[in-house]
Amino acid sequence: PLSYFSKEAAHVDGFAKECAVVTHHRLKLDENGKGIVPDPNAQLSEPYVIRPTSETVIWNSFSKWIQSHRDLPLKINQWASVMRWEMRPRPFLRNSEFLWQGKHGL
Repeated sequence: PLSYFSKEAAHVDGFAKECAVVTHHRLKLDENGKGIVPDPNAQLSEPYVIRPTSETVIWNSFSKWIQSHRDLPLKINQWASVMRWEMRPRPFLRNSEFLWQGKHGL
């Protein structure tokens, strides 16, 4: 969600141009029937940001999972698909979508 992403505005400054913003969950035919447009009735309550990292989501989850010192240490191994919306993707060197493994611990 955009609200998570906004919490770390300084952190994301370096890769903000590589992000995509999703505002609708469905498409429909346009009025002419020749193309597709976002369905105005399918607008999300909050835009989602597809980004190349997941720190904002993981740290929000940690705040729910850790209630006292007894919950520590906590180690998480995360696998996720990430996207990079690069201006010039370089074939065979770096793709736009890839599987990412992240390890987080407290």
